[in-house]
Amino acid sequence: MQKLKNAHLRAECQALIEDDNLEECLKILSEHFRESQEVIAQRGQLNGLRKEERLGTITSDEIRRERNKVRVSLISFVAENILAEEPDEVLEGIHNRILIVSCKDTSTDWERLFPQTRYTHRHIQKYTKPVPDDYRNSEIIIFDDFNCPGLLGNRNEIKRLAIEMPLAHLLYFGDSKGNPFMDSKAKDEQEIYARMGNANTHITLHARLKELLEFRQIFGPPLQTYIRENMKDKLPLRAFISYSHRDEDYKNELDLHLATMKRQGLLKVWQDRKILPGSDWDNEIRQQMEDSHIIFFLVSPGFMGSDYIMDKEVPHAMSLNASGKAKVVPIFVKHVEWKGTEFGRLQGLPRDEKFIDTQPNKDQAFATVARELRDLIENWGS
Repeated sequence: MQKLKNAHLRAECQALIEDDNLEECLKILSEHFRESQEVIAQRGQLNGLRKEERLGTITSDEIRRERNKVRVSLISFVAENILAEEPDEVLEGIHNRILIVSCKDTSTDWERLFPQTRYTHRHIQKYTKPVPDDYRNSEIIIFDDFNCPGLLGNRNEIKRLAIEMPLAHLLYFGDSKGNPFMDSKAKDEQEIYARMGNANTHITLHARLKELLEFRQIFGPPLQTYIRENMKDKLPLRAFISYSHRDEDYKNELDLHLATMKRQGLLKVWQDRKILPGSDWDNEIRQQMEDSHIIFFLVSPGFMGSDYIMDKEVPHAMSLNASGKAKVVPIFVKHVEWKGTEFGRLQGLPRDEKFIDTQPNKDQAFATVARELRDLIENWGS
């Protein structure tokens, strides 16, 4: 099989796999590897799982195990068949001041990744070393935590530098689940996380850097310089997706259109595909719903026809909405009669009940929904 050399495709697939959006990853791979028997087989596997799920002939644990097998196969396929371009070819002529702070025993060749000829204003140093005067107001700080995650010294240094340079965008290089500020309850550390992008490979490092630079060019310094004071201690907002498994494709499309807000630290999305094997899924769903700021209802015939959703998820979500602990947002995905329901008085999206499945351009409809949700999030609590 001919192998591709495409950094963007590789990074996009890796991000989709990380978000458990296996269907969208396979859809993209099918466009580039149309004759690949492995891609065809994996798509068939997922289609088969969905059919068995509709028929009720497979358990939730079995579905998660089989999806995990597909995930492992996709990770291997992407690594073997989509070749990484040389990282220093991705961005050229960057003149922003970039401070790179690396681990003492790092295995990353930062000089090769960021050659002075291309990055004319960058400085590379180790943690604990003093920052040169010229870089005390850097636009971007990259923190190397790839082979030494969780070290207290790194965490303290990241925090110190982030506080000393409040107008810098931050980029964390390491396993996203190892980010020391991801689940922090401390207000100052939540503010740091809100300014921080994440990259876990050399290719995604440059892709995330490009996103931060483009975002900075459009919106200026980091989020904490302009988001409302009462929003700072809530970032990222946690969202729960309540949906029928018949609408898996619509759920994945919504999640895809929320990706930018997730990367910017505005939003963290949970859905039931993230339940781990062996977990009590009923308790997990209830707990995740109670921990959420926003609850999305993907309104459709499948949603309205689900006894579990209508008898358990909807009443619990509406009680949280009534108490002010969460906000319920109906999202109209497939045309169905929904007036007179417990949530029938709520403002949904798209506005005017323009169900997404009836619109000629579904991507545009999802993009409109995402923009409305961004406005909601950026004005949270106002």
